[in-house]
Amino acid sequence: MSEHQEEDRYLLEAITCKIKEDGIVDEKEASFLFDIQERIDGIAAEEGFHDLFVNALTSYLLFDKDAPGTLSTTQFVWLKEHVTADHLYTSLESDLIKNLIVEAETLPPGFHEWVWHMETHLKDFAGDLDTLEYEKRTSFYAELKALLERYFPHKD
Repeated sequence: MSEHQEEDRYLLEAITCKIKEDGIVDEKEASFLFDIQERIDGIAAEEGFHDLFVNALTSYLLFDKDAPGTLSTTQFVWLKEHVTADHLYTSLESDLIKNLIVEAETLPPGFHEWVWHMETHLKDFAGDLDTLEYEKRTSFYAELKALLERYFPHKD
């Protein structure tokens, strides 16, 4: 294990203790949970991390003293940025989103469509968003080429 990974594990233990003590997850801690699950190989499979990740992030995203249980548009944008930051959509992130659907009283416009697309990508591309982007661009290029050839046939 590298020195950087040891430091990450130490920080994870500290954040886990803090969350258990006060039950509050702030943006810095929430961002750290996303970052660490991307950086440490196998961390997502470790006992307790799955529940910590899903429950702590659900708490962070749905806790709003003015509108408890509501995933705000701002939080939705934050979630999308963090889920797609590493260009992978994992089963752990899928579990978080499924938990949000169950726990939230209100979800922002476009949430269900985004989830449908992400789940499709997890199934069809093993969560690899770069492959998805390549497929989209390749498909678009092929369609464009076919249209150009249809309306502007190449004459030899």
